[in-house]
Amino acid sequence: MKPGIGISVGGSTAVVAVCSDNRADVVANAAGQRGTPCIVSFHDNEELVGAPAKQRMVRNFRSTIVRPSTFLGRKFSDAATQELCKELKYAPIVESKDGAVGFQIGESKVYECTEIVSHILKEAKATAQTQVQDLPGVVITVPLDATEAWKTDMRRACKLAGLHVSRFISEPAAALMAYDIEQDPESHSHVASLNLVIDVGGSRTTMAVVQSTAGLFEVLDSRSTRDVSGDKYDDVTVSILANEFKKKTRMDVTDEKRSMLKLKTAADTVKKTLSVTETAIASVESLFEGMDLHCSVQRARFEGLSGAITRKFVGMIDELLKSCGITANDITTVLLHGGCSQLLTIRRAVESKFPDRVRTHIPGSDVVAIGAAKEGFAVALRHSHANTREDSLTDACTLEADGLAKAIAVMMGPTQHKVLLPKGTPVPIRATFPLACQPGATSMHVVLGEVDGDAVKEVARFGLKDLDASKEGAAHTKLTIVVTKEGGMLATLADVNNKANVASIVAKKQEAQ
Repeated sequence: MKPGIGISVGGSTAVVAVCSDNRADVVANAAGQRGTPCIVSFHDNEELVGAPAKQRMVRNFRSTIVRPSTFLGRKFSDAATQELCKELKYAPIVESKDGAVGFQIGESKVYECTEIVSHILKEAKATAQTQVQDLPGVVITVPLDATEAWKTDMRRACKLAGLHVSRFISEPAAALMAYDIEQDPESHSHVASLNLVIDVGGSRTTMAVVQSTAGLFEVLDSRSTRDVSGDKYDDVTVSILANEFKKKTRMDVTDEKRSMLKLKTAADTVKKTLSVTETAIASVESLFEGMDLHCSVQRARFEGLSGAITRKFVGMIDELLKSCGITANDITTVLLHGGCSQLLTIRRAVESKFPDRVRTHIPGSDVVAIGAAKEGFAVALRHSHANTREDSLTDACTLEADGLAKAIAVMMGPTQHKVLLPKGTPVPIRATFPLACQPGATSMHVVLGEVDGDAVKEVARFGLKDLDASKEGAAHTKLTIVVTKEGGMLATLADVNNKANVASIVAKKQEAQ
């Protein structure tokens, strides 16, 4: 069985994970790190990627490119792009061909965004090959709000890096996969559960309420902001360090670009240290005019000054829950991921709001890469089963490698049927169909079948009584069909006028013979 390879290229870090026998873990790079900084630097015809590039950021900032993946799928003229350009004080960001984003190195050399991302992906490929020499297709994680243009650019970058993309997976889905939410077909329930997935990254925070039913995920609503991020917490720490230096030397370095870059590097270390200890020591050599900075930062001081950011974070959660029409008590599981999700102030805020429902045992930076690797292994497993089994699934749906091997239809009599999900429909899938009753009718019965040539084999029969026909003189129902990637089917019939009146039937896949 081929292993699954998952790659996450975030704004700050790229992570590679490999899954074999349904066990996934992150692969360390050549430097022994579990993540590679998304930084590319050029110096004297030398190209540096990852940690070596990060080490030269301060001395070589005009030839250093950071967070290139945030520009994928964007036009240089976009307002959002211009805002990002103001935030990043490194290599000049310019317009490349076709109006895309490029990075200028030196007097005239311009690198396209996809080319820079491909350099990071080459490092990811080399990391993966330390575990799997002959790489199969990889699964790439996708931000929740990624556009088709983003995916097109990422595919192009992967191609330049010599990687074949077998599929994309959204980051919330990857997080749920990493924690095995609804991944055991024997434990699938027709009762929907609500999960809150929170990504606290270096440049922004994204959160989504995801409904899981029989292994299928549906995003109900989401929120994203750059006002809550690792950068914002860094800004607080930088301010503390700059003020400490000013107290000791009476020199203000806030307008000194190189000094501020040094402080930002130190701030990131202080921020992470304060999540495990009460006090962090900051040490910056030759911060300004040969003078060093040595000081301590107390956790209480940091949390007090960053309290406004944390309150915005909690407010985002409240706003999201309200938009979904639910409360904190309705959430079954909370998943935290992203490079800054391990900050103590973030964890405390979430755990106080959702006691005993927060999962954080996987390091935040690793979560979505692990989920992507598990998805890659699941895809390989399904392909293997499709190539070795031709038997039908009793009381369930027959699958091919790419979707349904047989259409699913509603049977309207001994010889009549209407196809709802055609043959070849990709799985997993969730589809809803409105069904109108005859005037005055207060019950409905539904028979579902698999279409095999001219024959239709019944796979599910169920009904609903006591329908509310008070509105518009007739009852209205909706039929929802969920087909999982393992071939299990869940069918639900609901009264549109009475949400409490619901009937469901579950068909589970038969064990392989």
